[in-house]
Amino acid sequence: MSYKILKSFKGSPDGFTVIDYTAGEVVEMVASLAVVALAEKWIVEVKTPVSSRIEAAIKAEENAVVAEQERLAIVAEQARLAEVWEALHAEVVELEKSLAHAPKKEKEAIAVLIATKQAELDALVA
Repeated sequence: MSYKILKSFKGSPDGFTVIDYTAGEVVEMVASLAVVALAEKWIVEVKTPVSSRIEAAIKAEENAVVAEQERLAIVAEQARLAEVWEALHAEVVELEKSLAHAPKKEKEAIAVLIATKQAELDALVA
């Protein structure tokens, strides 16, 4: 990472070698030293054209991953709804078959069940 030196200071990137950093210079710096220098406001991060392009590419890739995850979640939800719809539809078909052969006393209750299941189907489609 590149940094612009705002205030001259001495620093050690490896814990052994001491380097004089001079105000106005733009330098590469190890993260451990940069953390301290940034906290002390001795440096500011400088984005080079290459690092900006790399960061933009990483962000674009992250956005693509999120979009794919969202697409997969939608597909999974559509599959789940299709399964629920199929099950409800099968129940309605079976209830309609039993309605045709049911005794008169049971027909009203079966008709209510059919209407309830049909309402659930309609709600899934809406």
